[in-house]
Amino acid sequence: MRDAQNDTLSLRLKQLEIDKELAKANEGKQTDAEKAAVRAEAVDKIKLARSLIQRSRDGWFTTGFGAGMAGSFNGSAAFDVAKDTETLKNAGALTRIMEMAATNGGKNPLTPLSNSDFQALASSLSNLDTGQSDGQYQANVQRVIDLYTRAYQAAGGSDIEGDIDPSKRRRTDGGLPISTLGPSDGRPTIDPTGNREFSTEADRALSAEAQAAFNAGATREQIDAIAAKYGAKPFGPDLDQAIKGRDAGAKTQFTTPTTGRETSGLARQVMGAAANSPVGSYAINSANAMTLGTLDELSGLLGADPNQTQAAKELAAENNPMSSALGSITGGTLALAAPEAAMSRFGIGGGAGIIAPRLAATDAAYGAAYGAGENNNDRLSGALSGGTMAALGGVGGRGLMTGGGMAFRGVRDAGVRRLADAGVPMTLGQLVSQGGRVGRAVKGVEDRLAGMPLVGDLINGRRLEGLREFNRAAYDEALAPIGAGSAGQVAEAGINRAQQAVSQAYDDALNGVNISPDAPFIGGMRRVRGDAMAIPNHGATLGHTLDNDLGNLFGNNGMLSGENLQAGLQTLRQEAAAYKGQPLGSSAMRSLRDAEGEITDLVGRQAPDVMPALNNANQAYRNLRILEDAVGEAGRNTDGIFTPAQLTSMSARNTKAYGGKAANARGDRPFFELSRDGQEILPSKVPDSGSAGRLALPAILGGAGAGAGYLGGDTEKGAALGLALALPATRLGQRTIQSALIDRPDAFVRIGDQFYRKRAIGGMFGAAALPYLSQGN
Repeated sequence: MRDAQNDTLSLRLKQLEIDKELAKANEGKQTDAEKAAVRAEAVDKIKLARSLIQRSRDGWFTTGFGAGMAGSFNGSAAFDVAKDTETLKNAGALTRIMEMAATNGGKNPLTPLSNSDFQALASSLSNLDTGQSDGQYQANVQRVIDLYTRAYQAAGGSDIEGDIDPSKRRRTDGGLPISTLGPSDGRPTIDPTGNREFSTEADRALSAEAQAAFNAGATREQIDAIAAKYGAKPFGPDLDQAIKGRDAGAKTQFTTPTTGRETSGLARQVMGAAANSPVGSYAINSANAMTLGTLDELSGLLGADPNQTQAAKELAAENNPMSSALGSITGGTLALAAPEAAMSRFGIGGGAGIIAPRLAATDAAYGAAYGAGENNNDRLSGALSGGTMAALGGVGGRGLMTGGGMAFRGVRDAGVRRLADAGVPMTLGQLVSQGGRVGRAVKGVEDRLAGMPLVGDLINGRRLEGLREFNRAAYDEALAPIGAGSAGQVAEAGINRAQQAVSQAYDDALNGVNISPDAPFIGGMRRVRGDAMAIPNHGATLGHTLDNDLGNLFGNNGMLSGENLQAGLQTLRQEAAAYKGQPLGSSAMRSLRDAEGEITDLVGRQAPDVMPALNNANQAYRNLRILEDAVGEAGRNTDGIFTPAQLTSMSARNTKAYGGKAANARGDRPFFELSRDGQEILPSKVPDSGSAGRLALPAILGGAGAGAGYLGGDTEKGAALGLALALPATRLGQRTIQSALIDRPDAFVRIGDQFYRKRAIGGMFGAAALPYLSQGN
């Protein structure tokens, strides 16, 4: 037993000695080949890194602020920089060096490059991110260049610029340039028909081993033997020239051959040719979207290879990303147009607003079908992702179209525009509050800001000014029948001015009026009295009213003065109101209204201007009574400023009393539009006086903004933030915004209307675009 164990141990030790000798024998050759590979990869990485620095400097949003968002768009410069950065971070040369160190007992074979250099390179690569500032990104890439340059030199390289660009190779002491030997740089190529040439593992091994042997002084026969070992043809006459140059002190770099071939059939050649052109890429992706992502499966049903079709789709997206995206969006839009047109034909609406539930359901159905068709590995996951993305894209597309329409049209809400025409200033939130979800969201933000110190004082100050102007507009409307105005006065001062204006209107209408009864009046009154006396239960009372109260209106001279005219009309109206609700009261009321009509007809025949002027004065008086009640309702705490709701309440009460409930219900009352618009848009209560707000602007622009910036480490940004919050709530900012949103040229309004009406098309574009982009194309 012990002898067997000893024999086994002896065999194991012997094997270890043999392995050690073999490793020692092959150490030099292996290291030379791997060093050549390290140099080649270092050259590629340095070329790539230099281009990244240049693109970071020249490109918009390729690195730094905005690079993350810009990099998500296929085909953009930022997208290419992000992908190439990932390629740079793939440290192939670093991996080879570590492997060489591992086979060398942990000792780094590429002296003088230290292990700490490798760690620095690994750290620089891991920290590389396009989201860094432009300067930081470029500095990190430069560190990578420096470390790869040292790796190149440690691996035996001596002319980095010449290896990067052969035209810049340094000449040797013998006057011979460093040349290249081999057919290509080893990169795969794809011709327009879809055939592919590439370097195989044997190609790369041949190049590395031949380079190592050549550098070690091998003869032509020895190098040709290496080619034969890998099944390659002997080198041509260029090798003889290279050996002569080497012996004269020149250097030669072996390139990597491309013996790999991948040949396609006719169908794939056609698809490959299409995928390599922008028009073909557009057509492929348009057809794929119209067939809900199943172009590869459908081609299989028609006898073609579905894998080739899938490869062509991927090649098109890679070579022509913009054309592919446009094709997919076009095809998806056409696929969505059919069901949405059918819905419209059968009178099925898509739903209101940006969400439009039925349109969103159609979008989701298309996206689910497309996602399932595109994801050949997991149909369910593709359907869920595609359906979600399409629904979101549809909402986003309709939202963009709606926003574009609003931007062109400005504020079109009738109530907002009526208030603006009445001279009522409104804050941004009030201006857009009737503009759907977006407008309500802006109003909500403003409401929350109104509760904050300083900025809130400014906002409330502007809102209070709006209420004051609303009150002023109500006074102007009240006095409009008599051609008077408020002169900007409101509250108690406004009431006093209005009372004087109404009193003057009565004087102007009635002073100097003297009307004599004529034959039509006398005949008419006899008829009215006869009809009134015939009304059961009320005849005697009505006769007394007509004989005495109206009879006394005509003075001793038998003339009806202006003063008596107004008093007589008031008497008739009061007497008529007393019969309301009594049996046969409507007949009694009609008799008294007939008597009033006879008087006004008499005045109209002899003094045509009196009754219109008197009616206007009466209307202004009624309006004044409503304003008096509204100011009394507002109370002293608001300095006599009433809200739209208080004006509505007083107007409704007055109308019910003098015009009836029916008139009030149909909106036949004073201040109807003004008070309704005010209730929908202006505050429901009177804000504070705004005196704090008048003092707030310097604090916001200075201390408050700077303080906020100080907490964030940047007082200038804090001041800018304060300015941004404060300016819309200043008088100048408010006037500028209101003018910009209200005063739009008719051409802009028409364009905005088209955007708004066609927002469903924007939804189709969004629903087609987002599933395609989310597939990682």
